[in-house]
Amino acid sequence: MKKHYVIAFLFCCITAMLCAGGKKEPATAAQAKSAGNSSAQAAYTVKVVVPANAPAICIAKMAVDNAAVADGTVTEYEVLQAPDMLQARLLSGEADIAIVPSNLSAILYAKGTGVRLAGAVVWGILYGLTSESINSIEDLKGKTIITFGRGLTPDVTVRELLNAYGLIPDKDVTFNYVQSGQEAAAAFISGKGSFVILPEPMVSMVLTKKPGTKVFLDVQNAWKEKLGSDSSYPQAVVVVQKKLIENHPDYVARFLAQLEQSINWAKENPKQAGEATAKLQKGIQAPLIAKGISRMNMQFVNAEQTRPALERYFSILYKADPKFIGGAMPQDDFYYTTAK
Repeated sequence: MKKHYVIAFLFCCITAMLCAGGKKEPATAAQAKSAGNSSAQAAYTVKVVVPANAPAICIAKMAVDNAAVADGTVTEYEVLQAPDMLQARLLSGEADIAIVPSNLSAILYAKGTGVRLAGAVVWGILYGLTSESINSIEDLKGKTIITFGRGLTPDVTVRELLNAYGLIPDKDVTFNYVQSGQEAAAAFISGKGSFVILPEPMVSMVLTKKPGTKVFLDVQNAWKEKLGSDSSYPQAVVVVQKKLIENHPDYVARFLAQLEQSINWAKENPKQAGEATAKLQKGIQAPLIAKGISRMNMQFVNAEQTRPALERYFSILYKADPKFIGGAMPQDDFYYTTAK
């Protein structure tokens, strides 16, 4: 009997040992059995954090299904209504994986964190809407555009694009800045201006609520045409803590594969994706989320393939103000690549 007690005690001790990387918690009986029957490491929990809207759509199927990414793991998902909390989550190490604005990934890297870029997931969601009739972007000369985020990356992106069309911001085109995309949408709907720059899903909301509105500018397509690139700009990227990559490389590879599948599912099933996303966040109703998916340009592209487009985008942001990317272009170790 004593022998059996000793064996049982040792078994409990072994399954209670947790690996570094990810948040740690006691192993369940099922996870312990898996560890005992294979070479899998002890159970661990991974925290995934994303902002609302397009990034939340990217992980909606994964979060709602709540299926295990790998044996013996628990993946927790959190959708943040306030995107400014993203940096704090990553700096504190509370988040293991996150979807963030691409320039924030560079800022975090410059701060010396263990964040690595694993790929891009959203390739621009900005559009220009109008209640007037214009035939070209050049017709914006002398117009005022309602917009938001003065000096932030969406603002810099639009200004750079107007320059490419031969329009001088603040001279040929005037900007009426408000506090947020929601406020910009409300101002446009109420008739305080005839032109507005908005992200999806605000675009879909305005098109629904204000008849006669049309899209006069697809920032993403214009970026490709005017800035000599074969792709749009990578607006949102997925980042992974270095320690998770080192301690659980198989998990990271599987997570990224499932993320790509989740994104493809959302594009193929917008109604179901809208419903799934609405369960994860507040504010935007499922039908509007579904309606906007076709304009959200979601596609997973790994870090190696994203790098040329990202460096083009970063060089433009750097020219506007080096602080937008943390003061310098990221080095080779910023980009996560699987072993070949």
